[in-house]
Amino acid sequence: MNHPQLLVATVLLVACGTPSEKPLPADVLAEYRGGVVSAADLDNAVLSLTKPEQLAFTRENLEPFRDLVSNLVLERVLRAEALNLGLDHAPDLIEQKEGLRRQALARAYVDKHLPPLNEPTEDEIREAFEDLAETLTQPETRSVFHLFRRRAAGTDVADLVAELEEIRQRVLEGESFALIAAASSDSESRHQEGYIGDIVRGKLPAQLEQVIFALEEKVPSAPLVTGDGVHLFYIEAIAPARIPEFSEARSLARSHLLASRRSAEVQALLDTLDVPADSFIPDQVGLDALMRNADPETLVLRIGDFQIQLRAFNALVAHERSQLSTSNKQASLQVPWHVFEALVYREKAYSAAAEAGDTLSEAATKEIATTTNAVMIERYRGQLMNAALRGDFARELETFFQENRNRFTSPLQLQLRRLTLPLDGQAEENMAMLEALAASPANERETLEQVQARIGGELQLTGWQSIERLVAAEPKMARFASRLQPGELSPPYRTVRGTLDVFEMLARREPEPLEFDQARPAVTEAFLRVRGPEVYQHVVAAQLAAAEFRLDEERLATAVEDLSLPPAKAPVSDGHSSGL
Repeated sequence: MNHPQLLVATVLLVACGTPSEKPLPADVLAEYRGGVVSAADLDNAVLSLTKPEQLAFTRENLEPFRDLVSNLVLERVLRAEALNLGLDHAPDLIEQKEGLRRQALARAYVDKHLPPLNEPTEDEIREAFEDLAETLTQPETRSVFHLFRRRAAGTDVADLVAELEEIRQRVLEGESFALIAAASSDSESRHQEGYIGDIVRGKLPAQLEQVIFALEEKVPSAPLVTGDGVHLFYIEAIAPARIPEFSEARSLARSHLLASRRSAEVQALLDTLDVPADSFIPDQVGLDALMRNADPETLVLRIGDFQIQLRAFNALVAHERSQLSTSNKQASLQVPWHVFEALVYREKAYSAAAEAGDTLSEAATKEIATTTNAVMIERYRGQLMNAALRGDFARELETFFQENRNRFTSPLQLQLRRLTLPLDGQAEENMAMLEALAASPANERETLEQVQARIGGELQLTGWQSIERLVAAEPKMARFASRLQPGELSPPYRTVRGTLDVFEMLARREPEPLEFDQARPAVTEAFLRVRGPEVYQHVVAAQLAAAEFRLDEERLATAVEDLSLPPAKAPVSDGHSSGL
């Protein structure tokens, strides 16, 4: 989750020392149990920020510097405690570190054995731009503001709806939505006057997206009731979809062209590399069959001393899919094979590098250590959040569950029988026959066993499957299956593995309400979406207080005066945009 720096500022009154405490050592801005923050530390922290991030740091406002010092201390404290707990020796973290090491060594091997790329000509770049024109289309973008009123225990949602209806009318009569949101919203976006970003389709849940993309500019939505409370949305501006001019997209077209050329060279190099004789590398059809296996310990890939089972492979696929736009369904279908190819290429290059005796550079080793350190700290941060939810927030978490109980159910479970046929010369005839079969009443049609006996194919029982598992393995099958009742057949469909499939719904286990302990992971995730910043603020305050953190404001001000800072931003006069 994100941890806004502004939250740290709210704990300083608790965490900072009192005037009666002994002075800090010379050149020290802050101290905590186990360490100090010097002016040089602050200087390095500011320099490590990106240029846009540095724009928030001006001599006129010390708050960002307080936040930065507090975050430096917090990260150090969390790292020390995580190491003390032995989190750096967690098996999955060690496995991740090994994966990063292999990836870095493989990349270094490839870079060493490829020639430098030649700079493309202007004509080649323009041709690349023309090939990319449609994919470069910039989608419609809406500048969205949001006002949220949380539903507290015992609150009548009708009262909140009436309150937001009144706010909506005030905005229609000319009041600033941004200023009202800043004053009365329960969402963290109130700190940005309700601004939640420039939104394109596919970035928000369908229910919210439907509302936002139906609005006109500067006309608030009707109040939207969800399980957590009531929302208002407001569109400040709409930028229509457009294809950029060549001058705007030249750099992107050039980068794409160079990447395409490099990808082809990498592929050619990797194709020349051998793998050990005992390697196990299935093709795309074989991988698809393995992913339908219910045994999580099924071997998916083995090259040299590396192997990966289905459980770990599915986790990689799920992570990659989580990075995709929800509207990019076609790309989602290709993710398993792309992940598999990347692993094969990595291991082929790694094996060659290991055989050649290559070693990692100092910079690569440092980068791996930095990455795994960040993962370890984030994991410990999550443990502290969970501890808070089982401690000070335990009653609120259970109340949230009781108020939203209908949201937490067991997953829909399906049992299917599938017939798989080859896409051969009989494919069109078989497709028509199966379509007619699916449309026939259950008591009048052939069974799939009878169809198999007549035309062949492979018949398979899937066992009990959740929709989530089907989506990960076969999104098209999941889409059909979710609508079928026992005894019904799906329409026949072509698969990415090059077969013609049809399946019968044998049985369904409908979702049932869960008890709190059963639903705790889902309840925790939903609760943190609403109250996460508050819980994190509580954790930060507790950690800094336990570390006896104190900051010398006068020394901080002096250190800031000595820093080399970018010029302050010009003041923004328009109330609607001042939070952007």
